[in-house]
Amino acid sequence: MANSSTSNNSYSYQFNQNNCGKRRRTLASEMDQTSREMDLIRDKFNLQNSLMEQFNENKRIVDANNKLNELLEKTKIEKEIYKNENEKNLKEMSKLQKEYLNQFNGQSELINKNTVISIKLDFMRTKMLKREKEKELNLIEMCKLKKENEKFKEENEYLENEKTKVAEELKDLKNNFTKLKEENEVNKKEMIKLKEENELNIKEKNKIQKEMFNLNKEKKVFIDANNQRLIEIKFLNSDMEKLKKESDEKMKKMSEESLKLNKENEKILKEKIQLIKERENFRIEIFKIKGEMNLNIKNLAEYKKGSYVGIGFYNITTRLSINNSSNTLWNVGEDELTCYESSWKDKDVFGCGVVFPSWKDNKVLPYMFFTKNGEIIGKKFPLSEEDDNLRPFFELLSCSIEINFGNDLVNKPFRYNIYNHI
Repeated sequence: MANSSTSNNSYSYQFNQNNCGKRRRTLASEMDQTSREMDLIRDKFNLQNSLMEQFNENKRIVDANNKLNELLEKTKIEKEIYKNENEKNLKEMSKLQKEYLNQFNGQSELINKNTVISIKLDFMRTKMLKREKEKELNLIEMCKLKKENEKFKEENEYLENEKTKVAEELKDLKNNFTKLKEENEVNKKEMIKLKEENELNIKEKNKIQKEMFNLNKEKKVFIDANNQRLIEIKFLNSDMEKLKKESDEKMKKMSEESLKLNKENEKILKEKIQLIKERENFRIEIFKIKGEMNLNIKNLAEYKKGSYVGIGFYNITTRLSINNSSNTLWNVGEDELTCYESSWKDKDVFGCGVVFPSWKDNKVLPYMFFTKNGEIIGKKFPLSEEDDNLRPFFELLSCSIEINFGNDLVNKPFRYNIYNHI
């Protein structure tokens, strides 16, 4: 009975296992089918979504196209309206242009006349303003020059006093120089004596050394005498060294003092030369002008107008006036006009110079003169004592100038030889 029960149990266990395996297989197959169905459902859902999106986009595109068509129709209508308006505006513009041209041709002549008149008025106004300013400046400069003249007189007196002092100092320096020379000669003689004494001391020292050497050979000792001689020799050597040092120091001092004296003498000589030049020689102030024709002259030549240059100084009536149309040189002085026939070409060099006589010649007045290409034009024009405001003055009309005030005479020399007045 026990065996039969065990066999039944084993059979039921195997049966249950077989049933479980079948169920597992069926469940696995069912799971595969459900997963496949789910994938199909997902694909269908995605397709539906994509179709809906495409449908919505197509609707938007259709709506946009409809709006664009409406706008195109409106723009066509507006274009036709603008065309009609533009045609009307063009017709009106053509009429206005014709009227404007007629008015412009009539007014151009008046404008040209007005410009010429305005230019002339401006030129005259500028001249008047310049003259008023020049008067004010001249009054101020006259006061300044008077003060400077007084200062110059005081400085001249001071320089004369200094000149006398310098002469006295020169005498003292010369006396000191002679004394130093004498002392130098005395020191040289002392040096010669010291050298001779030194040579004698060296000879005596050699003799004493020989005697000491001989005494040492004989084995004789004289302690007191030897000590005395050695002490005397040491003192002599120290005295000789001191004398040498003193003589060297004196020689250095003599050389330094002689150099100082030479430098002072050179300075004094230069000062003397400057004082002599200031008192005896002439002073010259000269400037030159190079007239060059400008392109504007050719345009003015068609209207028979020439160019003009005026050269001179402020506050002085004497001036050189050059007119290209008449080919003459006008010199204005004391309300008189003197004509010097001459031609004016491009690159001609005109000059103006002022000569001051020496300070000693109180009777002789300074004078001014004019030149052309290094040669004097006309006569000399004397200046009064009041003509002390010597600022260059230039007048120009339809031309240009290049001025040389003598700042660089090496590279840009004057045409006129100024050394004729020195």
